[in-house]
Amino acid sequence: MSRATLDNIRDIATRAAIDVAWAQWGCLTHSAASVDTRPVSSIVDAEALVLVSMWLQGDERRMRDLLAALARNHAKLLSVHRMQQIGSRFPDEVQPMIHEFASWAKHPSWSKLGKLASVASAADIPRRKDLGPLRLLNPPMLQLRLRSALGIGLKSDLLCYLLGQRADRATTADLSNALGYTDRNTRIAADELVDAGFVVRDDYSPTTTYGMHTQSWAQLLSSGTGANATSSSEIPRWQNWSDVFVFLAHVIAMARRAQEGWSDYVVASRARDLVEQHYARLIRGGVLVWNDRMTRETQGLDALQQIVNESVAAMRVAL
Repeated sequence: MSRATLDNIRDIATRAAIDVAWAQWGCLTHSAASVDTRPVSSIVDAEALVLVSMWLQGDERRMRDLLAALARNHAKLLSVHRMQQIGSRFPDEVQPMIHEFASWAKHPSWSKLGKLASVASAADIPRRKDLGPLRLLNPPMLQLRLRSALGIGLKSDLLCYLLGQRADRATTADLSNALGYTDRNTRIAADELVDAGFVVRDDYSPTTTYGMHTQSWAQLLSSGTGANATSSSEIPRWQNWSDVFVFLAHVIAMARRAQEGWSDYVVASRARDLVEQHYARLIRGGVLVWNDRMTRETQGLDALQQIVNESVAAMRVAL
């Protein structure tokens, strides 16, 4: 019974991750857009999208071709550091996939990492696919748009994250957890943006927070697209996609390993471990809302199933 339940959970997690990934790819390039693609109103986290696509390429072969095309033509807009940091939270199987992605990239920043890739057989080489120009003026592509203008780095990502808060404030821990940089480097970069007048800092709360006056930024960003945005509500929301993608990847990985002959007891134990490892982070990242009753009254596989269902529902709302 536990195995059947786990297989059902895996199918739900896989389908939801695939649907969101395709919707975000459709924002990124016309090559992945289709009439069935769901509309997207939140910021696409490029590294999170690439990593979950790596994880899903066994189920969706076309994603491998898109990944290779992105690496060959647009790797200069992707952060090696963030790819490694967020990738370290995925199941171990993702690490060689990162090395393979780096081996496809022509930009020199990826060359060192690409040397770690194993030699692929001819059957494994992705098709030559042209993504065409990226849709940088599409509002959900704010992260890559800022990087294209200001360069790849912590400050570009900080601006993107804070703009995506729509005037809400964020602590250093919020910024660090979402972006994958150390607390110290995040604080230094945020303070430098404060000194430059791009970010405001509140030192009077119990914890120092950072924010932005987003209305003027909304006008600036809309001027390049021909839109008539005049308020911060026109800026897409930042969602912590990496948190939910990492969680779903671990759920899928656990279900795959359970096929090795795990007993019901082992399945329940590993499910409980996943809940303990990921639930608090999903709460901190704003993906889920704390449910004390659920943590007290449900155990193991029941808790995992509920958290997966809630995460999938939250993804659909956040997209």
